[in-house]
Amino acid sequence: MRRPASTILLAASMMLCACAPPPASTAASPKPAYITVVIQSDGNVTIDGEVVLKDDLEQRFNALKEADATVIIAPEQNADKKTFVDVIMLATRTGLVDKMGVIGGT
Repeated sequence: MRRPASTILLAASMMLCACAPPPASTAASPKPAYITVVIQSDGNVTIDGEVVLKDDLEQRFNALKEADATVIIAPEQNADKKTFVDVIMLATRTGLVDKMGVIGGT
């Protein structure tokens, strides 16, 4: 039994498609950076465990924004409410509000 040439070409192209590996991605998808900002009950603020002076927070938040980091703000129980509001407002001013979350509470 003789098959038409179109059937043979279709079968050959299907075999090639099934055997060819998918193209490799040139850019690895980076994992998101999650940075934890803790407002401690004594009024100190830490970024990933490092105490940061309140005067240095804006610079650090700007760097986090440039790094496209997701910021999790976690006030400790009985954290200073004014410090909490100040940190939220600073994060908002520096543009972190789109990638910011709050867990816990005062």
